[in-house]
Amino acid sequence: MSKKRPGPTQHDVARLANVSIATVSRVLNAPLSVNENRRTAVQNAISELEYVPNLAGQMLVSRRSRIIGSVFPRLNTILFGRFFTEVQYQLDDRGYMFSLTSYNYRQENETERLRQLIARGAEGLILVGCSQSDEALALIEKSGVICLRAWTWRDGSTLPQIGFCNSSAMARIAQHIVDLGHQDIAYISGIIDGNDRAADRLHGARQVLSNRGLKLTDDMVIETPFGIDEGAHAFVTIMGKSNPPTAIICGSDIFAFGALREANRMGISIPNDVSVTGFDDTEFSEICAPPLTTVRTPRRLMAERCAQVLVENLENGEPIPSMKLPTELVIRDSTARPNR
Repeated sequence: MSKKRPGPTQHDVARLANVSIATVSRVLNAPLSVNENRRTAVQNAISELEYVPNLAGQMLVSRRSRIIGSVFPRLNTILFGRFFTEVQYQLDDRGYMFSLTSYNYRQENETERLRQLIARGAEGLILVGCSQSDEALALIEKSGVICLRAWTWRDGSTLPQIGFCNSSAMARIAQHIVDLGHQDIAYISGIIDGNDRAADRLHGARQVLSNRGLKLTDDMVIETPFGIDEGAHAFVTIMGKSNPPTAIICGSDIFAFGALREANRMGISIPNDVSVTGFDDTEFSEICAPPLTTVRTPRRLMAERCAQVLVENLENGEPIPSMKLPTELVIRDSTARPNR
């Protein structure tokens, strides 16, 4: 029985690229520290030789995993796609890996996923929102792993934050609806329990309406899991009421897409019969029919900053700053003055 031939080594890569083994190691672990010509030569040699680094061996020698982990509410959604991609780009350039997992909006799952990431050597963590359990926060503190929160902004957070204020962002949508003259308003929300972002958005809308002497009554608020079908079902329920609203504020573009789809099926004109708004300005908001009035959230910038500050802390000991990022109201054709 013939022995399996050993694969190419770092020595082989260095020889083909005409560089030192140390340069190969830097390209693998910190590519931006190597000038472009040498980096390209090493990467071409790796590709030509089909060299596969022994990451386990590197971790044993360096005592570093170069892994940044994150636990997201869900992975099968367009809401987080741009964020995932940008974080991965940023970490790739710096020789780090991005390890993703999800908890489906269940705190006990989030704690267990964090435990698994820490056990597997994650050097940094990106959390979504600030609804983590006390057990999860105690686990992070005990582990000593550096950590920050994204997608949210809460004064007094015990962890660094790089995100935006969901309450004030939704308040801008609600203000736009009220300024158009709407008084009968409904709201489609994500499940609030364990989701500070959904809770803050609903709070922001209610605060604006209260300031204008209006009220978002409980029967005009529908909490539902995120999804286009869920948004469609909520729209049917709301518009089936004896006194339907003239405007529906959605806590997510996903809900709004469902509402637009169902309105078309029911023969309801948007915005002539009812105005509809979204939140996040996802990729389809501008091309749906009609184009959606929404809030543009800084997903790409937020991802860039999260990756950058974590790596700077791990490489240079730089403290992790909190950054409050801006949002933008985007007015399109799905909102108009009420006809009644």
